[in-house]
Amino acid sequence: AYVAVAMTSDASPISKNIVVTEEKPVDLEFSFPITVVSGRILLDDGTPFADPQAVGQVALVSGNNPDAILTTLFPLDAAGRFSRTTAEGEYRVSLRTLPIDYSIHSMTSAGTDLLMDTLKVTTAGPVNIEVRLAKRTSSTGIKVGGRLLDAMTGKPVAGQSVFLCCQDRG
Repeated sequence: AYVAVAMTSDASPISKNIVVTEEKPVDLEFSFPITVVSGRILLDDGTPFADPQAVGQVALVSGNNPDAILTTLFPLDAAGRFSRTTAEGEYRVSLRTLPIDYSIHSMTSAGTDLLMDTLKVTTAGPVNIEVRLAKRTSSTGIKVGGRLLDAMTGKPVAGQSVFLCCQDRG
């Protein structure tokens, strides 16, 4: 016996037992609601960003499941490109690390400003994201400070990373 498992659009599993014999061919069809999400990190004038590894990774944070926040990380290649298949849904796009001398000039996909709106991924076709970085001209701006404390002991936690994301503004 062979067990085939498929997922419905609401992510609930459907199981079906299939008996495979030599006399009867088996015709199975699987469908997964995914698409390719890809993009590139550029400078604000459209030229390649010289050190894409300084950005680390691009993150897609799910926005359509109130019970879980899921993050998909996209590693960057040497040319600042990223790509992978992703499930349908709404996502916030962010950079895991931003070089201190740069700010995000724009982040777009098919005319959508991803700094202000979510990325909507469907199976209608591939999604392309363009992130443009600009050299900072001044050091003025918003500064965030604080300490990371252990919830149980109240003591500082060493060696941890903090990732801040403004859900209302990207």
